[in-house]
Amino acid sequence: MKEDDQQGNTVPVESKSSDDDDEDKVEEDNGDEDEVPNFPHHVYALFVRDSNDLYEEDPEPEVQGLTLTKGMEFASAKAYRLHLKTYAIVEKFVIVSSKSESYMIRSKCEVEDCKWECNARRLPHQQAWSIWKLVPEHTCQGNQKDRHPMVNARWVADVLDQDFRDHQNSWSPEDFQIRVWRKYQAKISYQTAWRARNKILVRIFGSFDKSYALIPEFSQQGKYGRVLLAATALDARNGLFPLAIYICRSENLENWIKFLEALDPHILKHRRRITFISDRQKGLLSVVRKRGLTKRVISSYRQSRLRSKT
Repeated sequence: MKEDDQQGNTVPVESKSSDDDDEDKVEEDNGDEDEVPNFPHHVYALFVRDSNDLYEEDPEPEVQGLTLTKGMEFASAKAYRLHLKTYAIVEKFVIVSSKSESYMIRSKCEVEDCKWECNARRLPHQQAWSIWKLVPEHTCQGNQKDRHPMVNARWVADVLDQDFRDHQNSWSPEDFQIRVWRKYQAKISYQTAWRARNKILVRIFGSFDKSYALIPEFSQQGKYGRVLLAATALDARNGLFPLAIYICRSENLENWIKFLEALDPHILKHRRRITFISDRQKGLLSVVRKRGLTKRVISSYRQSRLRSKT
């Protein structure tokens, strides 16, 4: 099945069956469903320029070959589709899948006259899938472009998920671009890399929206309800950004100490001077007199108090 993208080009889309289990379903993904940061034009231009330079610095990528043979088994339909898609990207051809049934996935080369074909089916009474028919020879030229039409943010997130975790979630979007080029000889835009990184972070830590939506419910748990202590800062757009949240039984000196001691190591990572603004409620002033907090935190709180009196 094919669809037209925003530029009017025809691109392949993997179909899905309504009878498949949730873990085996494949959703259509063109990599554009995530919000793109509203960068100033000149900043985005630098991203585009630097993205192009990445590939010029590494003209000979090391591609890891993938195999596809009759009888190969996969843990699920999702695992099979990912392997098949990756194989097509590495081998530089585009596949299209007919409407999949709950027990069968049929895939062919997008070129009508090409004989390449691969069919897989679910093993009886199992979640595993196996390739039962494969015509491996191509009678077409394939897709020789560096930017493969089947590459999107979801695929990048799927194939680099474990690598990203192994590097302590430290990869930047540029690292994603370099890794995809070296490993699969495919170019991706900065936006695609940025979306892929966000997808993996959501898998690891959960969605920001869903997490914050649970905060009021957490604060109401318990027989007598609870209090929510929060540290909030301003982001680059002068919008409120929650840094830390602490749920406790009541607002008092002891709980403020616990909260700020937990926050303290993260504050020390900030290289510039920090100004604290507080409402000086129930124990917050007294906490800076207690030992255990750094001089930097204590000094900042005292200065904010003095400024508030002037």
